[in-house]
Amino acid sequence: MRLKAVPLWLSALLVWLGLSLAYATWLLGEQRAATLEAFETQSRIVHRLLTQRAEQHEAILAALIAAELSMGTSSGLFATFAASLQRAYPQVASIERYRKTAQGRWQQIASQPTPPLGDGVLEALPERPGQGLLNVAPAEPGHYRLLRRSQHGSIFALRIASERLLQPEELPPPSMGAELSASDGLVLWQLPLRQPSWTGMAPLLFSKHLGSQSQPFLLTSRQAPLPEQLPWLRLGMVSAMLLLVSLLSSWAIEQYRQSSIARRQLALAQASRINTMGELAAGIAHELNQPLAAMLANSQALANFIADDPLDLPGAQQAAGNLARQAKRAGAIVHRLRQFMSPHTPQAESVELRGVVEGALALTRETLRRQQIKVHASLPSGLPPVLGDAIGFEQVLVNLLLNAIEAMAGQPLRRLDVSLTREARSLRLDIADSGPGLSSEVASRLFEPFFTTKQGGLGLGLTICSSIIEQAGGELSVVSSPVGGCLFSVTLPIALEALD
Repeated sequence: MRLKAVPLWLSALLVWLGLSLAYATWLLGEQRAATLEAFETQSRIVHRLLTQRAEQHEAILAALIAAELSMGTSSGLFATFAASLQRAYPQVASIERYRKTAQGRWQQIASQPTPPLGDGVLEALPERPGQGLLNVAPAEPGHYRLLRRSQHGSIFALRIASERLLQPEELPPPSMGAELSASDGLVLWQLPLRQPSWTGMAPLLFSKHLGSQSQPFLLTSRQAPLPEQLPWLRLGMVSAMLLLVSLLSSWAIEQYRQSSIARRQLALAQASRINTMGELAAGIAHELNQPLAAMLANSQALANFIADDPLDLPGAQQAAGNLARQAKRAGAIVHRLRQFMSPHTPQAESVELRGVVEGALALTRETLRRQQIKVHASLPSGLPPVLGDAIGFEQVLVNLLLNAIEAMAGQPLRRLDVSLTREARSLRLDIADSGPGLSSEVASRLFEPFFTTKQGGLGLGLTICSSIIEQAGGELSVVSSPVGGCLFSVTLPIALEALD
């Protein structure tokens, strides 16, 4: 698989998006609950006002019946009384009085010119005084009549204009729609619902009959949340704050990660320097022991020559003895230095090699990115652990990766393949680059101490890597590909507990 890492800024944006969506969902829920409460309150107010109007109509009819004796048959008194009632109750479009003539026909007296009711409607009114009748005619849209018979045989009727049941200041807000309908579904009054453009939220609904036995109309109100009613400012401010916190958090995490990588690189460099010093001291000790041994032999021979000389020069003999003693002392010092600087064998432990490889790639990721090197890593999970030192293994892998990066400098194609596979009783890690490769002569001497092809190099890096792998019971090898590049292979034994 190809090794890919999600940038922190993208992770921060994804976190911000998730938090913003969660907050928006919660905020919209809160807003809808508040809107629902306000809507139901307004709907109940409208319902109460309409019920009061219906009760007023019954009271007006009762007042007309009570005043019938004082009005007599005078149309003038009736008109005056009706006009005063209409001024007090503007929803009453006209007041009518019906009396039967001697010929048995119904005669209308109306406060305003109004089409008379048919005999069939009037005859349908119950004979019992005080009984009412509701007449809703499709021919008179927006109006209905409420009739009641008096004890003197007259019938009084109120013609109600439905659109005037509520005063302008009593109307619900523009975002709310409402309608008043009769039992047969005929709409008497309607306030159109202002449709929202895109909120996608279900409209709120309120439906209840008026609390009047004579006018049991159904009030239905609706309201859909409008875009301008949504809490955009609050949502925007919180979203901006979440974005700032996410970006600052990602920046802090990146700074911590970079400082952590820098500390690890510094520790690896320090360990590498210490190991290099150890190898260098061991090499110097090995090179100095031969001339020191020669000095010792020559000084002893000089002492023998002087001792056999008949001239007997005691001063020369004593000087030769001192030379021998100093040579021995120098040899002892160098020997102690070599013992002191020799690498200490670390405690072997079970190591997840896949995690070590991922850690080494993370340490060199920035260098790989700057050099525009494509990394193809095949690191399957579930592999058994190996036995050794995790820090030492990471040092080896970082050294091999840096060598591969240097080898590919100036190459048109820069590709690094890292693969981890299992063999019978070991794990094999291959690191292949697309550099110029190595000659067979150089490859055969690559792990020798002090052998290097780099200008100014010590020739100890790969030697140290090889010794670390060998201490763990593994092997480090290199081959040059016929098509170019080098393939370094690290083989490490699987931990015994994983083989059981």
